[in-house]
Amino acid sequence: MSGCANRSTYLSIYNADYSTGDGYTYRIFENSVTVIESYGEIDSKPKIVWCRKFSDSPYLNYLCNLDTNMFFSNYRNSSVQDGLQLSFSFTKKKKKYQTHVSNYYSPQIDSIVTYVNLLVPERYRIWYDKEKLTEFNA
Repeated sequence: MSGCANRSTYLSIYNADYSTGDGYTYRIFENSVTVIESYGEIDSKPKIVWCRKFSDSPYLNYLCNLDTNMFFSNYRNSSVQDGLQLSFSFTKKKKKYQTHVSNYYSPQIDSIVTYVNLLVPERYRIWYDKEKLTEFNA
């Protein structure tokens, strides 16, 4: 077992693209990841679309070592209304940290998105394109 208490450290990411109507929630614990479809049809209920457990993985300690300082700011490009919307909620040692990203590139956020994208199938990867987002921020 890693250095975190089981299931007391976890990351939740809500990924909404209002321009396409896509939305997924990613729940990452130290030993599992779940992808939940959480946006779309008005009457649709959230449903688990993919789940994976892992016991021996290089990713186990990532959450325990995640720097909580990055969660004190919101990252927003106010000149773009639609597009990328990511809401992060990170719980560590019973303390909750949150931030929101709206069409903005941040290297710290990129490292989290890269981590999550290594865990999930290509179909559920989070779009976070440095070049395009940096262009939006210019």
